[in-house]
Amino acid sequence: MNRSDIAHHIDRTGQAGLIGKAAAIWLLIIAVLGVGVIDAVSIARTTLHVSAIAAEAASDGAATWRSQGRSAVKACEAVAATVEAKDPELKVGRNGCSVEATTGRVTVIIRATADTIIAERFGPTAEYAQVVITEVAGGSKL
Repeated sequence: MNRSDIAHHIDRTGQAGLIGKAAAIWLLIIAVLGVGVIDAVSIARTTLHVSAIAAEAASDGAATWRSQGRSAVKACEAVAATVEAKDPELKVGRNGCSVEATTGRVTVIIRATADTIIAERFGPTAEYAQVVITEVAGGSKL
């Protein structure tokens, strides 16, 4: 092997190494973006699921308030029963149900954590995996 052959061989080896590094970096970027998309879809799905349940629970609570003697306790019991029936993993917290005595407006707050790959486990993004939904149903303020 003469000097030009050796130089040509070294140059080709260096280029192959750069191509391999670039491919590895692109694969890593694609993997990170893929996980981000999966987490975003999970957060959106959880938000829609919890929102639908909270809306139905608030509506049931308002109907119970009107039909059962304008009782806030019965209205919030109806809210809790609806949430339990729709998704046993969700719970209405201590301050998750309130009823305006004058209008019968029922406010329901449900908190849930989206099942994500990274977002809920990584400090800076953990807050995005926490879904808090507030729904109101019932009488109007007019």
